Amino acid sequence: MDKYLDSKKVLFIAPIFFGYEKDIQAELESQGAEVTFIGDDKKLWNKDLPTIRNIVKKEYDYLFVIKGEFVEKTILELFKEANPKAERILYQYDTLKRYPHIIEIFNLFDRIYSFDIEDCEKYNLILRPLFFVNTKESNTSIKYDISSVASYYPERLEVIKKLKKQCREDNINYYFYIFLYWKNFVGKFFKLYKYFFKIHFKSLPKERMFYILDHSKAIVDIPIKGQNGLTMRTFEVIGMEKKLITTNTSIEKYDFFNSSNIFLLKEKNMKHLKNFLSIKAQIIDEEILKKYSLPLFCEVMFRNIEINYLRNAFKD
Repeated sequence: MDKYLDSKKVLFIAPIFFGYEKDIQAELESQGAEVTFIGDDKKLWNKDLPTIRNIVKKEYDYLFVIKGEFVEKTILELFKEANPKAERILYQYDTLKRYPHIIEIFNLFDRIYSFDIEDCEKYNLILRPLFFVNTKESNTSIKYDISSVASYYPERLEVIKKLKKQCREDNINYYFYIFLYWKNFVGKFFKLYKYFFKIHFKSLPKERMFYILDHSKAIVDIPIKGQNGLTMRTFEVIGMEKKLITTNTSIEKYDFFNSSNIFLLKEKNMKHLKNFLSIKAQIIDEEILKKYSLPLFCEVMFRNIEINYLRNAFKD
């Protein structure tokens, strides 16, 4: 099979996010690309701007930016000047409500993708959900009926507290791990001190996190308030063929949605969780599942492939 990036040079700029940037780089390299990586990191862009300028002046076939929170517009302009024929691709995995300044660099890209349906409609972007790295049929024993490993924010913790209460009432086995980095806790001490014994101060190692997910029947996903794009956790769960419990109602619009596999969590329906857990999960069609794989995630953007991810009722 031909490699669609054979001998192509790619400048890849992305945040350091749980090793997924390495997975993406490895996939691009497996397609024949020579990849130069720059982290989308505040300290890096503050301290090493001269080095970054020298890197972007080199010859490339593609610029691939994920998020671009700290990427300076002058650097993008310099890249365009040095590489006028290169394709420039931007991907957003956060709602632009949280990072509106990124809109200012839109005009420096040829194609812009987002995981957020509302942002796509508002800014005329291309919808592209996130991905799972690989699929596997779990042969491990189930230790937890429900689990959640997530960072702290107030609404998430409140939902977890209510879930804990319901789990205890229904004798549902659970594992919940909410973490907040210590320096952030210190800054918010007077707001958070009452939760001191409910919050951890370091994230779980990725291997431990996946161990918990792999030994769980269902995984909880509570996205940040105001976000309707599907999280990475959503696709990790799909790739592991697990059940999902989520507060994100936009998931109903996607072609893989099945109420046997996905529970839309609301305060008034928590009592139905036990029944949901007793229902056998349905296998997702292989062709649908493939759409959300890492290889297709990359291929869609670099080959400009149009794919529909929504159920018929939600298509334009």
